[in-house]
Amino acid sequence: MKNYIIILFLISCSFLSCEEETRLPEFEEGATMRIQVDPAYSFFNFAEIDEAKLVYSLFTVNDNLDRTEVYVDYYSFGQDSTYDTRLWATYTPGDFDSEGAIREVTITSQEFAEFMGLTVDDLSGGDRLDFTNFTYLTDGRVFPDTVLKDTDYEAINIETSIVNSAATTSFSVGFTAYIACPTTPSDWTGEYSTAVSNVSSFCSLLDCSSTRDATITFVGTPEPFRYQTSTFDAGLWGSFNPDSYDLPGQFYDICGVPLLLPSRTGYGDHQDDPNNPNPPRDPATGVIVMNWCNFFNPVCGTTTYTPK
Repeated sequence: MKNYIIILFLISCSFLSCEEETRLPEFEEGATMRIQVDPAYSFFNFAEIDEAKLVYSLFTVNDNLDRTEVYVDYYSFGQDSTYDTRLWATYTPGDFDSEGAIREVTITSQEFAEFMGLTVDDLSGGDRLDFTNFTYLTDGRVFPDTVLKDTDYEAINIETSIVNSAATTSFSVGFTAYIACPTTPSDWTGEYSTAVSNVSSFCSLLDCSSTRDATITFVGTPEPFRYQTSTFDAGLWGSFNPDSYDLPGQFYDICGVPLLLPSRTGYGDHQDDPNNPNPPRDPATGVIVMNWCNFFNPVCGTTTYTPK
């Protein structure tokens, strides 16, 4: 039996070139760069915009770090315009302490406005700042990066399980900050009766005076001022398609003013109407008014929420 095994092994080697050493690729150390945003300063407080600030810290365990570059994309809701991506900051190994940390980096509203060539008065509620992290190692590799690009195996060179993890050995692709205010959920959450009005078109197909009960709940993530409504169109599309009576949507509380986020209808998204700003929530009656547009169709209208 042993002889048969030896013969088979020799035959196999004659075909597979056993004299050649089989080499496996060496494992290389990846990049770690965790960005932790201070929850108390995770957005610019529009109610105190002159003194508003963001605060974040960076952590790494790499000893082969070359630099980390943090870029920012700025969207002005008030101007409905997106500014070109800019390099906000570069951090090198000398910036990190002995524990691999840079603690409590502060960005004031004044600093950010000047950086963008603006004044603080140009900043408005609903503006969005998207920060992105690119980390370079001393061997020339950059994270994140696309590997095997334009092939069936194209992928990002960061292990999915460590992306935005809370662990020190994780990698944060970045973070988003808004210009807003602290919110009071009890002002917004509850049961409402809703009615649609001012519908600009399709009233021959839709019930342009439809009403619907709605529930508003506090979401609070990823932004601490995010809410959800069980119906954002007062059943308007349901009058055309019964499966569309209760269409959930989400909105921000921007210092007492609701801002409807893109919310799917099956016939194009509804979103806040930039040409018809919403009024603040009425603190005396609790009434909420959202002006929206569906640019796919197109059709615009108003949904009014009255507490029950």
